[in-house]
Amino acid sequence: DLLEPTLLQRAHVRAIVPDRPGIGLSTWRAHRKLSEWPTDVAALTAALKIERFALMGVSGGAPYALACARAMPHRITRTAIVSGIGPLEVLDTIPRQEQGQSYFQLARRSYWLVRAVTWLMERGLRQPDKLMAQVYATMPPADQATLSDPRTRQSFLNLLHEAFRQGSHGLAWDATIIARPWGFALHEIKLPIDLWHGDADRNAPLAMGGYMAEQLPNSYLHILPGEGHFSVAVRQMTTILQTLVVPTDFAAG
Repeated sequence: DLLEPTLLQRAHVRAIVPDRPGIGLSTWRAHRKLSEWPTDVAALTAALKIERFALMGVSGGAPYALACARAMPHRITRTAIVSGIGPLEVLDTIPRQEQGQSYFQLARRSYWLVRAVTWLMERGLRQPDKLMAQVYATMPPADQATLSDPRTRQSFLNLLHEAFRQGSHGLAWDATIIARPWGFALHEIKLPIDLWHGDADRNAPLAMGGYMAEQLPNSYLHILPGEGHFSVAVRQMTTILQTLVVPTDFAAG
């Protein structure tokens, strides 16, 4: 867990973090679609007897959170998107040097291309120091500082190990789903959405956050100066949780 250990307790938040199919302990499901995820979340929350809840989507979790916000608005109180990966077609409208990392762009072209990348990532976990050095080299200063903390660094590696528990195919298909058309339009989502995005994010360029803010009719984009992709979730989580637990009205951003 990248978060400070007592944060959720101090915020009086119960966090439920389900694994998507093929990732962690969740059963692999071939050719699954983004539109199927709200059904999984509905079944999970029904089993836990949770009627209404807030949502958070971090990085590649953004499309999944937004799919739920569209499919079950009567059950969701509020949604936060943190360093969110937006629809990849927005990359066609911005300069190449601002497009961020190539991971999802490879997935946009071919499942097998991104499968090769995830396979290399999985093998890289056998030499964590070398892997982290490679990761650091691509990061802005805020992300480097965040993952230089020993506890956060180890938590990051633990998350990677868990993601690859069943091999590389789950993450590769997940990236493919995110990179393809999502099957719904953002303007269909009427729920309040808070978007949190660092202006130094090299994984999901700020243009993605700006595009989602323009398309979501009841959203507000919080631009965080100097923050990267990972640092937002670690450094700003107290504030982000406050917007979910004690929601306030805001004008569409």
